[in-house]
Amino acid sequence: MTISTHRAYPNVVGLRVFPWISPDKFKSFILSNEATKAAIVVAFASGTTPQDLNEPIKQLTEKNIPIFLLSDNPGDKHGILNIIYQNQALSLKAWAIPLQSANINHILQVAEAIQKAVENWYNGVQLADKIRKMFTLSPEKKTQIESDNSIKRDMDFTQGNKWLKDRMDKFLKAA
Repeated sequence: MTISTHRAYPNVVGLRVFPWISPDKFKSFILSNEATKAAIVVAFASGTTPQDLNEPIKQLTEKNIPIFLLSDNPGDKHGILNIIYQNQALSLKAWAIPLQSANINHILQVAEAIQKAVENWYNGVQLADKIRKMFTLSPEKKTQIESDNSIKRDMDFTQGNKWLKDRMDKFLKAA
C-alpha cells in the first residue's frame, strides 16, 4: 500500500491498496492526518478492494470520511462503470463510492475537487454526494464507452484469431 498527502490537498488522503493490507493499517493510515475529510482509494483494475477492508471503510464513512474508489487501469479513459464482482458489491455495501469518469490518471483532479468542496464547507454525506455527482457519467456516455469497449474487445479477439490462423497456416505449409 502506498499513501500520500499533498500540500495542495491537506484534507485528502490518497492510497493504493494491495491484497495483503491489514484493515487496521488501512484505517490508521487514513486517520493519521487529523485534517482528513476524504480518502481516495486506488483499487484494483476493475475497482475491487480486499474484502477485509469493508469494515474499516464502513467505520470511516460513519465518521464522515467518504471513501472514493478509483480504478487502477491507466489504459482506460474512464473509471468504474459496472459492479461485476462480489467484492465490488460488498465495498459498496460498506458505502465506498466508485467514481465512473475518473481513474488513476485523474487522481489529482479528484483530489482538487474534494479539496475545493471541503473549502466550501462540504463534509460527510454532502461531500460524498457532490463528488459522486461530479464524476458520474451520463447514461448516454456510459453506454457509448461500454459499446466502444465491446467493439475493441471483439477487434482484439478477431485480430488475435487472425494472427493465430496465419501462424497455423505457415506452420502447416512448412510441414
